Amino acid sequence: MTPNSPVTGKQITAARAALAWTRDELADKSGLHPSSIRHYERRNRFERRAGANYGLRRITQACADAGVTFNTEPEPGLSISWSAIHGR
Repeated sequence: MTPNSPVTGKQITAARAALAWTRDELADKSGLHPSSIRHYERRNRFERRAGANYGLRRITQACADAGVTFNTEPEPGLSISWSAIHGR
């Protein structure tokens, strides 16, 4: 994903579901409050710019560390590693 690629709240929700994480678990792994996770999931789009969105970077990094990455081209989606869903 390029630094300015859009990420959607639906992608965040889907990543959390793929990992079988609750909002509390994603909050814990990203170092954010659960209400922040809810806020990000309800938003339609974000622009990822260097230094512009600390919370979004924390969420996407926590998911990437667990094997789920965000794709934006040609359409928003996810890449899920086999170990992310079977290696738990």
